[in-house]
Amino acid sequence: MIVSNTKQHRTAANNGKGISKAWLARKIGATRSYVVKLEQGKCQPSAEMMFRIASYFGKPIESVFQWVEEVKK
Repeated sequence: MIVSNTKQHRTAANNGKGISKAWLARKIGATRSYVVKLEQGKCQPSAEMMFRIASYFGKPIESVFQWVEEVKK
């Protein structure tokens, strides 16, 4: 499962003033609801979207997204 640190990067962007979910969505070609679901862990990003988001923040993908093994119940 891919875990997103998008919220941490989004709120730290713009010299610590943060950017809105809607702003990020416009910049990466997505909807605000997609960003909300991504930050809540309710959707898994495609490889293309991970590249877009990491590129927008100017960070390596590994700093914005992590692979976490799911624990089987």
